[in-house]
Amino acid sequence: PGQRTHWVLVVDASMSMSHAPGETSRFEHAKTLAAQLVKATRQGDGLSVVLMGDPPRAVIGAPAFSRDAVLKEVADLTPTHGS
Repeated sequence: PGQRTHWVLVVDASMSMSHAPGETSRFEHAKTLAAQLVKATRQGDGLSVVLMGDPPRAVIGAPAFSRDAVLKEVADLTPTHGS
């Protein structure tokens, strides 16, 4: 308690994540889960976001401390349609 944490969210953006077994794709579900994790962080925690695709891409490399900015980046993620 009281210590800050650096969270690294890794989102799979491969083609298989575009599959939609229900109303939403696996990718959209992953984005929803990532947003829930961001909202659950404590004030002062840092967040980074990595999009796994070919090649992997650090969307937010250095820790970001604004939840709103991270939520916007997560909402703007798109699948790579690659491996």
